Amino acid sequence: MTANDKQAKTKKGYIVTDINGQKYETELTGKYFANRQYRLPDKTVLKAFIPGLISEVQVKPGQHIPPGQPLVILEAMKMLNDISVTYEVVVKDVAVKPGDVVAKNQVLMTFSLPD
Repeated sequence: MTANDKQAKTKKGYIVTDINGQKYETELTGKYFANRQYRLPDKTVLKAFIPGLISEVQVKPGQHIPPGQPLVILEAMKMLNDISVTYEVVVKDVAVKPGDVVAKNQVLMTFSLPD
C-alpha cells in the first residue's frame, strides 16, 4: 500500500479499499465485528505475559525503579525472561515470590507513578 491508498465504508458489512486506483470490495465477517477495541495497558499493574515460574524477584515494595531495570525473572519454555517497565515507577506491592508458578495475565506486582 502507498500513501495514496484509501478505505471507504460502503454498505453495511463491506469495506472498499482503493489501491493505486483499483477498488477492492471486502466483506467484513462476524469475527471482525466481534473483535474488541484495543485498550492501553494499566501502567500501575505488571502482569505475566506468559505462564511460567518466578525465578527471581529483584525489587521490594517502596523501591523507586528507573526505566529498564529488571523487576522479576520469569522462566517460561526453558528461557529466562527479564521483565521490566519502560517508565519510572515506585513498587507498591509484590504479589509473587521465587518459586511461584504464574498463569498468563496473573498480577505480578503493582506500582504507583511518581509525580
